[in-house]
Amino acid sequence: MTSPDADLPRVPLPAPAESVERFLAWCAPLLSPEELAETEKAAADFLAGPAPALHAELEPYAETAESWLDEFWDFRYLGRRDRIALNANFFFLLRLPAADQVARAAALTEAAVDLHLRIREGRVPRPERRGRPLSSVQLPALFGTTRIPGPVHDTVRFADSRHIVVFRRGRLFALDVLDPGGRPLAVADALAGLLSADPAEHPVGPLTTGARAEWAADRAALAAANAEALETVETAPRRPAGSSRTTRRPRPRARWRSRTSAPVRPRSWGSRPTPCGSSAAGVAATLRSSRVPAGSRCGTTT
Repeated sequence: MTSPDADLPRVPLPAPAESVERFLAWCAPLLSPEELAETEKAAADFLAGPAPALHAELEPYAETAESWLDEFWDFRYLGRRDRIALNANFFFLLRLPAADQVARAAALTEAAVDLHLRIREGRVPRPERRGRPLSSVQLPALFGTTRIPGPVHDTVRFADSRHIVVFRRGRLFALDVLDPGGRPLAVADALAGLLSADPAEHPVGPLTTGARAEWAADRAALAAANAEALETVETAPRRPAGSSRTTRRPRPRARWRSRTSAPVRPRSWGSRPTPCGSSAAGVAATLRSSRVPAGSRCGTTT
């Protein structure tokens, strides 16, 4: 990054009463009067009971940690067990210049590779919000990061590679986007060659949509016989997906849902950062995670 994060102000540790006040304000529109009264009583009991002792334990940690929220946030985020692709991530539609399916996929891929190289070389300015600098510590993990599902708690894997993985008609293809010297390669011709790929007999879903514990079991079943392919997918910094659909109506949930007839239910090969897709009607989309280790997914649909 162009500036170190050490000069940023530390995240303040709020007093228990301040946290409770914010929590009740957040809850109020969502609860009935009876539920809100019950919640307010529980909050008051917390403040009068364990809150002071817990806060006293947290204060020394907040003085030494980069942020007092870091450990909790990773534990909470990676410990989430529901269907994160549908329940936790953000889905956006993008406006792109008119182009055919391959041109859109190539443009998205080459733009992502350019950003990946600029991040790696420290050429991305520190992000700001409303004129205030934000931490850039997570930017290097935007590419090459995989969230590995576990039965109780997920883990994160970091890798640096020269290839992406392309999904087309249920098949996976590894495609180099950097040469051995780390320079970007043109990808349009290679992507065009995948349009004629035969459909897979047992297609693997391009994105994770299963609950985490269920997906962990599916991944273990896949890994037993597909270790090499799994390694290729998990070390790719980006994952595009191509579709032959021609509908123009955006359908976020359908876009990320697996359709497979395999004996096990392999909804995805992993929670990859920046998977992209291109289909025939020209609707571009991106699926974003609320934290970098799960990554961001961008795609165009047709």
